[in-house]
Amino acid sequence: MGYEITHQSVLLLLDGNTSAHNEFIKRWFQKSRFLTCEVADIFQALEEIADFTMPQRPDVILLEVSSISDDFEGIKRVTQTFAGQTELPIFAFSDNGNDDKEYFQGNLAQLEEKLNGLIPGCGESRRSIAA
Repeated sequence: MGYEITHQSVLLLLDGNTSAHNEFIKRWFQKSRFLTCEVADIFQALEEIADFTMPQRPDVILLEVSSISDDFEGIKRVTQTFAGQTELPIFAFSDNGNDDKEYFQGNLAQLEEKLNGLIPGCGESRRSIAA
């Protein structure tokens, strides 16, 4: 099978304290062109990225965390250890003022714009991967 990976998956951290907002975001991704999956923890996210048996990797991996500000650095360290030289883009919805270049702050329209720049378009709509 000649599958070629043309872009990296993006890890999107969702604040576990805003479940109603998270449900809106998840529904939006189900209707978007992005192939998404929801995972329970960072290790499941890394497994999704590394699974070479799947014909496609998810464009966006959704991970709900208890506290973005507390969990972000730990998740970043784990992904750097796993990924080695390549950087896994990590985005999050937050108002805490973190200025890390990988840390996304903004609304859903701004996130879509950022993702469109990172993830090439495709001819057909892509839906969620059952996790």
